[in-house]
Amino acid sequence: MGVASVKSVVSPKGEMIGSRSELEILPEWVHAAEMVLGQPGVVVLLGGSDSGKTTLGRILTEIWTTAGRTVGLVDGDIGQSSIGPPTAIGLAFISPKNPLPPHPSPLTMYFVGSTSPPGHFLPLILGTQSLVQTAIAQGAEIVLVDTTGLIQGAPAASLKWHKLQALRPQHVLALQREDELEPILRLVEGQSGLEIHRVPVSSRVVHRTQAARRAFREGRFREYFASAVRHDLEWKDLRFSRLWLNTGRRLDRDELKVVGVSLQTMPLYAEAGEEEGLVFVRGSFSRAALYQVRNALQVSDVLVIDVEELRGTLLGLHDGDGGFLALGILQDFDPEGGTLRVLSPLQDPSRIRGVAFGSLRLEASGKELGDAPWR
Repeated sequence: MGVASVKSVVSPKGEMIGSRSELEILPEWVHAAEMVLGQPGVVVLLGGSDSGKTTLGRILTEIWTTAGRTVGLVDGDIGQSSIGPPTAIGLAFISPKNPLPPHPSPLTMYFVGSTSPPGHFLPLILGTQSLVQTAIAQGAEIVLVDTTGLIQGAPAASLKWHKLQALRPQHVLALQREDELEPILRLVEGQSGLEIHRVPVSSRVVHRTQAARRAFREGRFREYFASAVRHDLEWKDLRFSRLWLNTGRRLDRDELKVVGVSLQTMPLYAEAGEEEGLVFVRGSFSRAALYQVRNALQVSDVLVIDVEELRGTLLGLHDGDGGFLALGILQDFDPEGGTLRVLSPLQDPSRIRGVAFGSLRLEASGKELGDAPWR
């Protein structure tokens, strides 16, 4: 066990205890770092919550950049992000000439839309794969992928296995207490071209409460939206995802009246696809009559949303090629007028062509308001 003076690598999340100028660096960590230097490539860091993944990632990055390597950091810990805001995967480049800051600025991001993996495996895996490929294409010699702390149970095994299959890393660093990661590691043990490095958790790691985790997220959101401005966007100019608007046939006025009789309120907008219907109302409606609405729209499922409950929904704003531009917060939604008002740090809204709905709602202050109503 060794202690080194490495003030610059102290985690911004406060994962470790100790003096500000000293941090415990275990010899197993250094050995793993040296093994990666001998065969650089994609490195996936696995570990549970409060295992010190972020701190270890910073230590590894400093070792590798000190050795002259350019490192691409892919932060896939969407709930406790240190590269960009929560709900998005961030990519940062760290070169030998530039020290690692507490919160590296993302070169680019990928919107997942949630602070928790369940229900979001596909964008989490695809987004991580996309940013790893970007890092490699732009010259990163080592790409370090931080992951979420979800490691227990079948969902965790499924997520980690599929992510490892998508990334095909040269190294997996398993930061574990006893054998907690073994059910996941057994899934890829012996895979051609993959080296697994089992490393211990530091005794100085401290447990963070759920309240502390939430405070960290809200602080990151507050920082991100500090310079946000409001933009009014025209519905007709946009492609929507997650909440799949403009993908079905829009109902006319007479059809809306029929649906309104069942809901006991006049819909603002409705559309019907092959299997699903989408209806927007303002205020309360009769949930007991949803089966009648399904029959009226001739669909097997229908989603009815009060537009007032959409306020505060987190959005991912994208350009015409699907590239991420910025996060936004939905301020107002007017399906009749075909407009939506968005709060975002993006200064020029002219590039926005895609809007992805996230799974949570929040205030510009960063305060979390719960799940979005379309979930």
